[in-house]
Amino acid sequence: MELKEALERINTFNVEENAEMEDAAVTIFFDDIGDHFPKLETLSNEEKAILLQSFFDFLARQSPDLDESWSFIHFIEAIDQPHYKIYNQALLKAIQGKFSITLLFLLKRHINYLEKNELPHWVNLLKEISERNDISELVKEEVIEAKEEYENILKKLKTTTNNES
Repeated sequence: MELKEALERINTFNVEENAEMEDAAVTIFFDDIGDHFPKLETLSNEEKAILLQSFFDFLARQSPDLDESWSFIHFIEAIDQPHYKIYNQALLKAIQGKFSITLLFLLKRHINYLEKNELPHWVNLLKEISERNDISELVKEEVIEAKEEYENILKKLKTTTNNES
């Protein structure tokens, strides 16, 4: 499968058009894309950015409460390995738009790999997201829970740092 064909398939795939579609269908769709896609490392940075934008546009077209698909998550994270510079920029841009459970999951996975000194910035970002009025109640509850989880981690880190001094 060429990049152009993959982009066309992703750009026209819409779970919302078929309310009967089960979560398994989303997994099967992204498994099929991944199984027939050319090697990601052969893509230029521009092609990676376009592909990432296509994935995030897919999320923006879906219900924010759509459960994450591991096939989707693993594929999107693999696009820009091992440096994630293009991915991180695309993720930051995406979370400014229609926020979803899957975006929260991707954000939490990103936060889990950060250095300790980077954590406060991302906890503040979760706080900002939790205060938005344009996200569903389900997503808002999940964001608040994540924010509290990371705030507790920050408190423990501060306590550990103070005890070491």
